[in-house]
Amino acid sequence: MKMLPTLLLSGLFLAPLTAGAVDAQTEHRLARLETEIRHLQARIQLLEDERRYYGRANSDTLHVCRISAFTRNYEGESVHPGIARRQAQKACERENDAMFCRTENIRCSRY
Repeated sequence: MKMLPTLLLSGLFLAPLTAGAVDAQTEHRLARLETEIRHLQARIQLLEDERRYYGRANSDTLHVCRISAFTRNYEGESVHPGIARRQAQKACERENDAMFCRTENIRCSRY
């Protein structure tokens, strides 16, 4: 029975140390998350700027992308090359398995 008060007292002294370690881990995690958020915000800004550039500056350029699967050809067209590529890929995937409609098989031209 004399051990119980000793155990309780030792637990009271160790509790702040454990809480301090948890606080340090939490601070580290928060700092890492804040860094990731800043990185994602920068990426979003870059993508929005790129979208504005392609939408405005090159609106007279048409991108036509084609992909062949077996004997059929599928194509997509847009002022934005990424959209044209995706349209061609989606058209291919509607009739074929995705393994026959890989992105690296898409060929694009600008007009």
